[in-house]
Amino acid sequence: MVNRQNYEDVRAYLDYHKRLLQNKQSTIDTYENQLRYCLRWADDVPFSEFPKIKKTFPAYLKEKVNSGQIIDSWAADICGLFRDFLKYNIMENNSRYGNIKPTQVNEIKIIVHEDSTKTANYYTLDEMQRIAEVDTIKDGRTALGLERTKASACFMFLSGMRVSAFLSMPIESVDLEKKTVQQFPEMGVVTKFSKKAITTLLPIPSLLDVLQRWDSILKANNIPPSAYWYADIDKKCTRLLPVYPVKGDHDAAYRAVRGRSIKLRDRYLKEICALANVEYKNPHAFRHGHVHWGLSHATTMEQVKAISQNVMHSTTAITDEIYSRMNYTGMNEIITGLGNPTDNPQPTPRTNTTGQDIMSILSIEEKKQLLKILLGI
Repeated sequence: MVNRQNYEDVRAYLDYHKRLLQNKQSTIDTYENQLRYCLRWADDVPFSEFPKIKKTFPAYLKEKVNSGQIIDSWAADICGLFRDFLKYNIMENNSRYGNIKPTQVNEIKIIVHEDSTKTANYYTLDEMQRIAEVDTIKDGRTALGLERTKASACFMFLSGMRVSAFLSMPIESVDLEKKTVQQFPEMGVVTKFSKKAITTLLPIPSLLDVLQRWDSILKANNIPPSAYWYADIDKKCTRLLPVYPVKGDHDAAYRAVRGRSIKLRDRYLKEICALANVEYKNPHAFRHGHVHWGLSHATTMEQVKAISQNVMHSTTAITDEIYSRMNYTGMNEIITGLGNPTDNPQPTPRTNTTGQDIMSILSIEEKKQLLKILLGI
């Protein structure tokens, strides 16, 4: 049974993040889900006495990892949040948490060991083309649900948008002729940290054709430009219905698309992947695929920078560290092909880019990162 005081301390900690640190509701929801593991582990033991619990918190989470309920990196994030929670309460509620030693807090961690043989979690262009080729004509009519899901998958891959941003974007923010999307919070688009940017779609004709078909369906159903691009479908599945973005309130806009996000992930995307004979991953894997495709085709630092900015990253270091990891098969093919010019022709020569040109497009943090790499530190 969950300890009542533990529950109240968690609510106070979440309120601190929302009210004083001004975190978005999506962040608060994530923290709340993670802290539930802490509450269940402690059971009826007060958090202030957690060292008395026989099974350590990392050991508890490792059981969840081994049973497939969570992944290592998620467990590591939960440990980090619990450490912060305890440090916060040691300062704010010292009368109850003051006996906890810093070493006891620091021991709450999970070491994540990288596995280079594990397949990276992203959709490849080949998989996307199979999704784009799924037949959506049923009994002589377009199956609107399938067409919408197919268009959604293609859009997220081409744009690299997060699923909450994609589901909240209005039609008027999309310009297929210019291949751009306005990710503007004032238009109701839910972006991370309320960032604002104009995103360019990848130049892949077979996937862009899917977007054009969905755009034609939106127009045929008279869906207004101010309504969601991801329109609703009536119960008979015969026509589209307009639903409008929430403007001026990030948290309300996020809540408005949260339910749609769950359905898209747990039902519709799994269905389209099954029909395309593609392994289902998750909506964020489209974003990973976008970055991987872009970086694999980049031949200049300027292009790398453009790809990074296109997914709204502040530095290319973030893009490279988080999103550009190859899967084992791709890495193996490249390494075994080294020194074989017949099977692996030389890449297209880069433009005449000098060291000064490269340094001029790097941020201060990127220059520091480059310096560390060059010095081997």
